[in-house]
Amino acid sequence: ITLIHEEDGSTREADASNLAALDLRVHLDPKTELRSEVAVSTVSANGADHHGEALLFEAIHRTESVNVTGYFREESEGFGLGQQASSTASIRRLGAQISAELDVQDAVDGSNRRVRSLEAQAYKETNLSQSATRSVADVIWQQESQTLGLQAGLRAVAADFADTAAPRHSLLA
Repeated sequence: ITLIHEEDGSTREADASNLAALDLRVHLDPKTELRSEVAVSTVSANGADHHGEALLFEAIHRTESVNVTGYFREESEGFGLGQQASSTASIRRLGAQISAELDVQDAVDGSNRRVRSLEAQAYKETNLSQSATRSVADVIWQQESQTLGLQAGLRAVAADFADTAAPRHSLLA
């Protein structure tokens, strides 16, 4: 449980700020964890109170070579004590991430190590104040060694804004 009360006068517009949060972690087994965070905030400024909420639910599974995370995040407009990124305000995101170590090779004499890996994610993001959605999927293959680093990837994005006639689609390589 986290409780924060600010009344230091450092922010001219805020007379007082309060934040209450509850974090919970449950280990289902040594490799699987569930996490949840729920928080509310109130900022009193210029005679008015501004309220906001934030939620995070995650399921994480880790093995020696693969990490998988599924998540739900939502932050209402007005949440926080002025330290949140504007890119997360009034946003709901549902998604998944995976990273996998595909291959590790050590040189016989120990002078070099090569690691090949794959990272991928997919999520749907909803802007709660503008009725806009964006779906993103990307995948990155990488090879790292002491002498060479390579990376290649693809990203697909579909965005639908309420004020435009047609959704936008893009594919980047």
